[in-house]
Amino acid sequence: MDRLDKDIAQIKERILSYSFVFREELEILMTIPGISLFIGMAIMTDIADINNFKNARKLSSYLGIVPKLKESNQKVRYGKITKKGRKVASAFMSQMVFHFINSNDFYTEFYKAKKKAKGSGKAIVAMMRKLAVIIYHMLKKKQNYYHINEELYKRKLNEWLRILNQMRSLTGAQLDKWENEICIKYDLAYRSRKIAELKKPA
Repeated sequence: MDRLDKDIAQIKERILSYSFVFREELEILMTIPGISLFIGMAIMTDIADINNFKNARKLSSYLGIVPKLKESNQKVRYGKITKKGRKVASAFMSQMVFHFINSNDFYTEFYKAKKKAKGSGKAIVAMMRKLAVIIYHMLKKKQNYYHINEELYKRKLNEWLRILNQMRSLTGAQLDKWENEICIKYDLAYRSRKIAELKKPA
């Protein structure tokens, strides 16, 4: 377990070393309670560029957190959320959504009302959609979360700086070696390719 924990920590820090790619977006997203640097990276890896989406509904649909639409005999019914969409971002959003719900009394009451009327599952999905809409407008307008917890935000930024400083102390060769070791351990296709290369006659 200790070895696996160490491997996971290495992989996580290697992923976070690329956080500079979404520097501006991550600074904005981390103002939302529950969105850590790692979760922010997961969301931005799926979104890539908010300008690819014409509106918030397009983003929600892309993430797979809009309900299925069923039409018959001029009646429209909304079913469960579609299974299509970016699973990484939606999975992480479902994990942190309660931090978002508890960040403001209005969202807390909205969730309770939805839960009472529709059940907890549909209430959570409704809050995820609301979160996706907020994320869309924040990134589009380059604005921080309105109900930001300043102390929590500072802790996130300090952790980000710690990771970046640690990465800065490594040379390019060390990073390449680290990435190669991780690929050999966890990427079977990559490992098979390397073994085949080693077996080739000189």
